[in-house]
Amino acid sequence: MYQKIITGIFLLLCTCTDLRSHCIYRRVAAAAVIFAAAGHLAAGDMGILDCLLSLLPGICCLMISFLTREQLGYGDSLVIAVCGFSLGMEPVMELLMTGFFLAALWAVGVCVFCKADRKKEIPLMPFLAAAFLLCTGLK
Repeated sequence: MYQKIITGIFLLLCTCTDLRSHCIYRRVAAAAVIFAAAGHLAAGDMGILDCLLSLLPGICCLMISFLTREQLGYGDSLVIAVCGFSLGMEPVMELLMTGFFLAALWAVGVCVFCKADRKKEIPLMPFLAAAFLLCTGLK
C-alpha cells in the first residue's frame, strides 16, 4: 500500500509539472526512488534481482527515447523507471499498456476532431496518472 501511495503522489506531481512546464524534475524522481527504496527495505518485499528486473521497462523506454530522438521524452522514461522500481514489473507493465492505450485514444480524437496532424505533441503524464487510478482502483 505504501508503494502505491508514493507512486500516486509522484505521478500527480509529475503530471502537474508536465502540463505546466513540459518537463519532469529529476529531484522529484530522486525523492520518489528514495522513498520507494526505504519502503522496500522496511517491508523486505523485493530482492535485488526483482528491483533490477522492475527497472527493465524504464530502461527500454529510455532506449526508445534515444533512438527516436525524444519522441518519447526522457522525463517520461524516467517516470516509468521510477514507477517500475516502486511497483514492480507486472504492475508497471499494466500501467504502461493502459497509459499508452489512453494516450492513443486521445491522439486519435485530437487528429479526427481537431484536425491536428500526427506530429502534434501530447503530454504522457496525465495518461499514466489516469492509468494508475484505473489500475489501482480496479484491484
